[in-house]
Amino acid sequence: MSKTTNIKNSLVVVGSSEDQFLFQISWLNAKSCCGKMLPGCCYDYLIFVPANPGLSWFFIENSSSSEHVALDDLNEGWFFCNKLPKTIPKNVQGPMTSTEMASIVDRKQKGKLYSLMIPQCFCYLGMTFVRQLFQDFLGIPHPGPSGLSNAICQDKALTRATKPIDASAQTVGAVHGETHPWGITLPGSLCVSTPRRSNQRSRTFKLVNQVVVEEFIPGREVRAGGIELDDGNLHVLSCKLEYILKDRKYPIRTTEDKYVYQTVEKDPKKANEEEMPGDEEPKTELVQAKDQKRAFLTPGKSSMDCAEPLSPDLVQKIDRAVEAAYWALSMTDFCLFDFRVHAETGEPYIIEACSFWSFAPISILSLLADRSEELYSGSESGVETWKRVAADVWNRTAAKVKRA
Repeated sequence: MSKTTNIKNSLVVVGSSEDQFLFQISWLNAKSCCGKMLPGCCYDYLIFVPANPGLSWFFIENSSSSEHVALDDLNEGWFFCNKLPKTIPKNVQGPMTSTEMASIVDRKQKGKLYSLMIPQCFCYLGMTFVRQLFQDFLGIPHPGPSGLSNAICQDKALTRATKPIDASAQTVGAVHGETHPWGITLPGSLCVSTPRRSNQRSRTFKLVNQVVVEEFIPGREVRAGGIELDDGNLHVLSCKLEYILKDRKYPIRTTEDKYVYQTVEKDPKKANEEEMPGDEEPKTELVQAKDQKRAFLTPGKSSMDCAEPLSPDLVQKIDRAVEAAYWALSMTDFCLFDFRVHAETGEPYIIEACSFWSFAPISILSLLADRSEELYSGSESGVETWKRVAADVWNRTAAKVKRA
């Protein structure tokens, strides 16, 4: 456990520089984050969207020290349209340029002294430039890997080129398996597969200008994570997660397996609220897919989801690969890796490095922490253990702040 720090004010950064889908993922996680993670902490929000040129920003100052801003009361579409109706709360400022935003944050810093920035932005710019902007330029540290580390993790070609010193993790960058329809995985939960037709290839390159085409590894898909401790060592979580893919002919997770849209009924209390263009259409919101079947694998216990336990030898290989890759990629505070375990050889292969934690109950790292018994404290039985672990990470981050 880290030493307690007096965190009174935090800045939550939400947004996407690319498209509305990634913005909605950011918004979804921001709504679930914070809350009563640190009692007495006040959370201000910065929201960014693409502009021409650069980014357009909105600032939401929270007047309450006991609750965070209720993002449910705000329509994310307002921000992405880069225009606000007159009926929103007065504590919302914007749109403004990056220079104007930095000026506001600098002024707030002189009075509020933000202890840390909580990043809820998962586009490439949000994972790299935005994080470094606050940490290196504005002096507000963020939990998790640096912008440089994130740049490597977000680019699969660079991740593949990273060779851990520990020989046990030669799985990083490994391409292995039999011939299979090609699959392309893109950053930010965007997935495109079997790009054999010209229209599919065209769609792929509208999303990114570079892709990594990999041979398919038949077998199981397992996720494993780790948390860096106060002593600087990485602790690999004992609980692992396996996705039970329902279509055996197409055993690859797609975007639809992760997120779906659901219709939202209009609140009658907001009937007089100023509408934006398109509000006459039924409103939908992005939510995490509920029908995805997954099994939590803990040592010495059988899964209740028809998944076979991981052998001790396989667990050891995965844990050693996680630790070696964590240091090789210069990650900080936490990590999450996706593995494919070959059906014939039983060898695990890292297929993706996930360098972010949304600090929300739906986050995979939160779910794994709640089920890793070695993290339990006293009579704790795993219920919201992740909040204590996440608060530990935040406290260590805040302790890095240097005040003039």
